[in-house]
Amino acid sequence: MRPLKTTVLLSALLALAACATVKDRYAEDGYRFLSGAETRELVSGKTVEGRYINRNGTWADYHAPEGRVSSIESDGTHFGSWEIDGDEICYSYPDEPIRNCLAVAEKDGSYVHFLANGPYSGNLGGEWISVTQGNVKNLPLE
Repeated sequence: MRPLKTTVLLSALLALAACATVKDRYAEDGYRFLSGAETRELVSGKTVEGRYINRNGTWADYHAPEGRVSSIESDGTHFGSWEIDGDEICYSYPDEPIRNCLAVAEKDGSYVHFLANGPYSGNLGGEWISVTQGNVKNLPLE
């Protein structure tokens, strides 16, 4: 009876390990997830430039301190708002039906973000290339 219990337990543990999200694997690799306060301090009044992981393209977002955001991508410039919700940064745009929330992680001064809601929750969304004080791309806020 004991070998059967051990086999069942090992099978269950292997199944759980296989279910680990990309986010879990990054945490195991030494990435530390930022708190909401750390994320706010990191982006407020700054321009974040990055590249998408699962699709081609780059972006630049200027995060105005009062919560407005201007984003430029290959399809144009988008205006919206950003806010911290718990430990996630969330973006709302008038032309998008859902609010997009991201969890930000850091390792050795490099930042990545993970999708925190929707069907791809837990997946790596983008790599941050730079975080620079001010609106360095002169992005309009409306």
